[in-house]
Amino acid sequence: MIDVRIKRADLPEGETLQLAFNRMRTARQQVATAIRAEGQKEAQIIRGNADGEAARIYADSFGKDPDFYDFYRAMRSYEATFLGQNNQGGTSIILSPDNDYLRRFRGN
Repeated sequence: MIDVRIKRADLPEGETLQLAFNRMRTARQQVATAIRAEGQKEAQIIRGNADGEAARIYADSFGKDPDFYDFYRAMRSYEATFLGQNNQGGTSIILSPDNDYLRRFRGN
């Protein structure tokens, strides 16, 4: 015999077929859940490593030039305060000119 071909496959009908489909669906859902969980675990590891590296870089930067780091943080704070989340502005703040928050604008 050299070649065998299937011309027709009769699947069982009714409840037996439905049970088989349900088992297959459940197996695929379990595999998908396991893959998703593994992906989330890896994402948390990567995020933790990145946060640690960012903290190390910030600490190194702060140690090398504390004045620049203070200036950088102030600029980021001004950007968030005055421009808002979408960089569209519209924020109103009333502060006295000698307020410590505005010290970078005084040039001291």
